[in-house]
Formats: sequence, C-alpha cells, structure tokens
Amino acid sequence: MKLASTLPVGQNYKIYADNYFTCVPLVVKLLDRGIHYVGTARQVRLPNCNLEEEKSLKKKGRGSFDIRVETNHNICAVKWYDRRVVTLVSSFAGPHTVQNIQRWDKANKTYVEVERPTIVATYNKYMGGVDLLDSFTAIYKFPMKSRRWYVYIFWHTIILAVINAWLLYKRDCRALKMELEILNRR
Repeated sequence: MKLASTLPVGQNYKIYADNYFTCVPLVVKLLDRGIHYVGTARQVRLPNCNLEEEKSLKKKGRGSFDIRVETNHNICAVKWYDRRVVTLVSSFAGPHTVQNIQRWDKANKTYVEVERPTIVATYNKYMGGVDLLDSFTAIYKFPMKSRRWYVYIFWHTIILAVINAWLLYKRDCRALKMELEILNRR
C-alpha cells in the first residue's frame, strides 16, 4: 500500500475511521509517519489476533472486553460487548481506564452500569455522529430504480440534508429546553 507523499510527518494528527478502512498494515504505515489511528475493525482484517469469541463475551455479560497489544508498534485491539460485539484498533488509545456508563436494559426496563474501555469512548466521541447518520440514512432510503448513477447521488444528498437538519433542530430544541415539542423524523 502506498501512502501519498503529501501526508504530513510528525504533526500528531489523529484519524478516526469505520471498519471499511481499518487494517493493521494501514495503522502501521500511518504510525510510521506520526499519524495516529482509531477505528472499528473486521475480525478477518486482524490476522494472528486471537481475541475472545463473541459467545464467551456474551456469557460474561454487558461491558466485558478482551485486549491484545501488538508490541512492535504498540497497536491495541479491543473487542467489547455491549448489546453486540464491536472490535476496535488504535495506535494511541487503549482500554484503560475503564469508565462505568449507564445503559438501558430492555429485559429489566431499567438502567444498568456497564464498563466501557477508553478506546470505545474515544471512538464514540468523534465517530458517533457519523454512525448515527449512517443508520438514519439506512432507515430512510428511497425505494427507486434508475439507470443513471447520478440520480442516486442526488437523492442521497437530499436525504443527508434532511437528516442533518432534523438533528440540528433536535439539538436546538434541547438547548432551549423544548423537549416535549420536538417533532419526530417523519
């Protein structure tokens, strides 16, 4: 893999990415240039990284996690179980310190304390909004067909604009303490 020669060196940049891009060779190449990385990862892109199986993490309960560190480059891989398993890879954030957070338990209909590694909090801080936008766009896809590729791009742009407008509206309503009057997405 070739990185562009225009990438800065030693500027302490941090890249946050989804599982489509995350692989160990990319993290190593970026780290060699002084660029840090954190992102979700697919298990198949982590060769020789034997993290615990999903079943064993589920048996331990919500908030359980497993850690592996590649010692040559100090790259950390964490598999964390909340409602489902998520695997994260980072060259600067690790699992320690663990934070206790409140999560909704559907079965008991109460909030429960769940442990969350720092790497998950770091990822959520910067990528949580992107993942939320992706999930909303998946809900509101237009069921249309076209032979012209640019029609899909046009409607996707419209959907993104509408969802972003609603998220801004919701944020402003909360800032003005108008929570009872917030319109739903439809």
